[in-house]
Amino acid sequence: MSTTRLIENRIKSVKATAKITKAMELVAASRMKRSQQNAQRIIPYANGLSEIAQQIGAGSLYSSNVLLKEKEKIETIGIVLFAPNKGFCGSLISNLLLKTASFIDQMIKKYNPKNEESSSNLERDIQDRLQEGVDDFKARKIEFKIITVNREAKKIVLRLGYDELAHFSGIEDDPEISRIFPIYEIIVDSFTDNIFDEVYMIYPSFKSTVHQVPVIQRILPISPENLTKEEVSKEVAEDETGVKNSEFLFEPNRKSILNHIIPHYLRIQLFDAYLELIASEYSARMVAMRKATENAEEMMEDLTLVFNKQRQTAITNEILEVSSGSRFS
Repeated sequence: MSTTRLIENRIKSVKATAKITKAMELVAASRMKRSQQNAQRIIPYANGLSEIAQQIGAGSLYSSNVLLKEKEKIETIGIVLFAPNKGFCGSLISNLLLKTASFIDQMIKKYNPKNEESSSNLERDIQDRLQEGVDDFKARKIEFKIITVNREAKKIVLRLGYDELAHFSGIEDDPEISRIFPIYEIIVDSFTDNIFDEVYMIYPSFKSTVHQVPVIQRILPISPENLTKEEVSKEVAEDETGVKNSEFLFEPNRKSILNHIIPHYLRIQLFDAYLELIASEYSARMVAMRKATENAEEMMEDLTLVFNKQRQTAITNEILEVSSGSRFS
């Protein structure tokens, strides 16, 4: 009887867990749709802005902008790491951890060729080093300064054994672009003051509800050929009236317009990364909680079957005891 009572208590516990995961799934689903719309809505604007910059720019103009100038020597790399604010996102956070560790490892090997180690499976090699706690990611010849966005990014950096340069949290799920300005100011000031030689951002790119891919994107210095987020035709575009963009007149001049567009383009890239992070977080959480609910329901069915068998066995034994006692009496 004690066994059936333990099984019954376990069924109640799993049922309560299923209610929690179901509630979390519904909350994530309600926020997911809006976050996905926000992430998709900004893409045409970002691509249009970068197309304008491509049409305006020329070689001499690009070289005159400090945010497009390549540094002669790379000694310090800045990383802006976007990660979810909470857990329960399936493999999203662990994938970001592996992507960040892989990127740091590749940069160390790129700029420290003497320390290069052959590895047949880079991902497995990184996982083994993380589990063993071996501090193979720190190299003195190349320095990494990391800016974290949200709490899970902070945990990733601590696990990799690095100190964060700055941390940002508390940004709402439906933010204004102005909330990204402090991040923009830090990376631009650090780049112009030669604190950073290159700046990369790592974030989960939203592909679909069930597919989010961690990506690495260099944002400083801005490469003219990589201004567009997606592939854009190299031919001179025409508007709906048939007028070629190259025939437009620019006031006051191309250089001043380009110098105004480039900082705004960088802000848009950061803002887009954050919107994709939010869409990826809620999509991953909804899928993870749905799977957790399904697993809990399946477990309840199995436990109920075991409980019924145990209960039937107990009843059968009681009947046998009663019948045996009446026979001897």
